[in-house]
Amino acid sequence: MWRVVKVLLVVIAAAAPSAISSRAVVGERGTTLCDPPDFRLEPGGSFTAAVDTAAGSVRLGLAVDFPRKALTSFGSAASLAFLDSDSVPLYEATLSIEEDPSLAGFGERALRLKFDSIAPGGGRFTLLDHYESKAANQSGGINCLIAEFADGAASFSTGGDRMAPAGSARCRAGFASVRLSVNRPMEVRRMEISVLEDFPATLMTGWTAESLADYFAASTDPLEGFWSYLDRDNDPEWAVPGGFYELAVVRNADTAAYDIIYLSGAEVGGSRWRPGMRKGALTPTIFADHYRLAWTDARFLSDYAEATADLSLSNTVLTLNFPLHRSQLRFSRRLVIRR
Repeated sequence: MWRVVKVLLVVIAAAAPSAISSRAVVGERGTTLCDPPDFRLEPGGSFTAAVDTAAGSVRLGLAVDFPRKALTSFGSAASLAFLDSDSVPLYEATLSIEEDPSLAGFGERALRLKFDSIAPGGGRFTLLDHYESKAANQSGGINCLIAEFADGAASFSTGGDRMAPAGSARCRAGFASVRLSVNRPMEVRRMEISVLEDFPATLMTGWTAESLADYFAASTDPLEGFWSYLDRDNDPEWAVPGGFYELAVVRNADTAAYDIIYLSGAEVGGSRWRPGMRKGALTPTIFADHYRLAWTDARFLSDYAEATADLSLSNTVLTLNFPLHRSQLRFSRRLVIRR
C-alpha cells in the first residue's frame, strides 16, 4: 500500500579515498555491491562501482554533503552516470541546488533532480526534471537520492532530513556500472548499491480471482471476501499510497492468520505486482474484530511495526492502521453471491 518516504540515510565512519573498496555482501533482500566509507570527491575525480543489472532489480542510495555557504551552494551538483559494458553513458541523474522555476524572480532554491537518457552520439533527452523544496536542504548540507531500477523503469526519491517521491521514468536497457562525479568539492556520506531479489516470485500464491470467488461463495467467515479501496487518512510527509487496491482476504489453511491477496490497482511498481500475490497477513488478537497486520508495500518493503487492522460497520469496512507512519487506509466489502 504505502511507499515509505520518511527515510534518513545513515552516516558511516570517514576514511581516506585510498581506503575505498567495494565488496559484495548478501543481505535479507539481496546483495550489496557497493557501500564504501565516507570519502571526499573533488571536481575532475570520480568514483565508479560495477553493477550487474541482469541479476535483479537495482537499488541505489546516495547522500552527499553539498557546500553550505550561500554563494557556493547555488549551482553545486553531484552526477551519477549509468554506463554500459564499454563505459559509454546510457543515462545520467544529476542532483543539484538550483532556483525553483515555479517561483522565478523570488530567488527561491530547490533540490533539482534531472534524469537524462543519452543517445549513442551523445545527444540527451530529459526523462525527468523534478524540483524539491520542502524536503530538501536548499542552501547546502546533506541531500539524498534513492533510485530503484526494475522492470524497465526507474523510480526516484530525493530530500534532506526526509525523503519525498520525485517521479519515475522508463529505461530502455540495463547498465554495467555507475560513476559518481561532482562540480564542487563534496563529502560523500553514503553511496550504497544493492541488487534485490525477485520478490514478486516469492509472494505468488495459487489463488486467482475466479478460485477466490468460488471459495467465498461458500464461506461464512466475516473477514473473508473481496475488498475494494474506499478512502485514506494519511500524512504525505510520512507515506503515500502505492495504488488504489482491489484485495481479497482468505484464511490460510496452514496458519492461524488470514492472507491478504493482491488483485489489482497498483500504481507504484505496478508492473511488478500480479494478481494472486500475497500483499500481507492478518493475525487475530484477543480483541474481537482486531488483528495484527503484516504488510508488503509497493516496493516490497515490509518494515511496518505496530500495524493493525479492524473490521467494523457490520463487517463491511476493513481499516488498515499504520500508526508509526501516521496513516490509515480503508477498504469496503465487495458483494459476493453466497451459495
